[in-house]
Amino acid sequence: MYQIIYLSKANSNLTQEDIDNILQTAREFNATKQISGCLIYHNHYFLQMLEGNIDDISELYKNITKDPRHSDIKLLFESTKFDRSFGEWKMGFVDLNCQDDIEQKMFVDNLLTFAEITPKFTKSMDIFWDEVKNLLTTK
Repeated sequence: MYQIIYLSKANSNLTQEDIDNILQTAREFNATKQISGCLIYHNHYFLQMLEGNIDDISELYKNITKDPRHSDIKLLFESTKFDRSFGEWKMGFVDLNCQDDIEQKMFVDNLLTFAEITPKFTKSMDIFWDEVKNLLTTK
């Protein structure tokens, strides 16, 4: 199992329709390639973990880097591991910008707590949760 984590800045003109298209395309592609992962969108940043076959993930990441809907793409970590972190999720997604203030605060608090108590079995999981914390606590 190959896993990558990257961070990118969404373009300022990104719309909800763009995000919906990203998710639909990702879920369809990932289902055909047995790729799983999670995408978080907050404060105009994307943080994503992808896992699957190395060739498929490499092809997908190459396409991601060419996507004009985001920039400043930074590969944070890549690794091989035995098990998936996101199991059957073809593309889990959290958009914290679409929730009301109370829901967003509760979600952020819960996710930060979860990040603190989650066992860090791999370096990539450690980096992922550190970036989740950074993303959620930076205004």
